[in-house]
Amino acid sequence: MHGLAGWLDSAPPPLVPAGLSAWRDPQRAILARGDLRALGQTTADDALPPPTPGEWIGGCYVMEGSALGGRLLLRQAESLQARHPEVAGALNFLRYHTRDPARWPRLLVILRALPRSSFDEAIRGAQAAFSLTHRLLAVLVPASPEIQ
Repeated sequence: MHGLAGWLDSAPPPLVPAGLSAWRDPQRAILARGDLRALGQTTADDALPPPTPGEWIGGCYVMEGSALGGRLLLRQAESLQARHPEVAGALNFLRYHTRDPARWPRLLVILRALPRSSFDEAIRGAQAAFSLTHRLLAVLVPASPEIQ
């Protein structure tokens, strides 16, 4: 999620759609980078141009959707701490990312209010966010026949 958080934060504040500046959250990338370091991983930044306003909203859809599954992952990761103490130092992003369950319904309200003319751009942003996340995960997790 570090790459996605960084991509969303790369949008200059004037490009963040009006009324959505509270969704811009540089803390996510900082915490994800720290968690990767705690696990002995390096960050693999993928150079994408900053998102357009519509792409940014699509990227937020992916980021906020990941918080839904993140709650389950956090519970599982917390249970690993006894056997794997290094995990304890790498849960900061997940704890921060999943702290506000009401963000998803609030984002859905925003998405429903998008003008039809912004749909294609938002979809491109979501696709770019999924693609970026997939590429960066492929660097961290070697491909295996079971996953492909």
